[in-house]
Amino acid sequence: MSEFRDAAGRSEMEVEVGAGSSVADLIARLCSELPGLQVLLERVGGSSSPSFAVAVDGVEVPASRRPETVLREGSDVLFFFPGVGG
Repeated sequence: MSEFRDAAGRSEMEVEVGAGSSVADLIARLCSELPGLQVLLERVGGSSSPSFAVAVDGVEVPASRRPETVLREGSDVLFFFPGVGG
């Protein structure tokens, strides 16, 4: 998570999104407002890349479902790089 925190310049932020906004919409908005985040996501394959994970209210949202996963009022969204086992 520290890479996302560094790219965004903060560890937490509150963002209001319109009704019906998806996880993909939120990512696009954050990238437009936070250039460091855009750079980080481009480095790992883009905003729809499965190289980073997104969880909404504690449930991971696969990259393929980001466009269809609608956010609700008060949703907690977390961006992180999945751990590598071994």
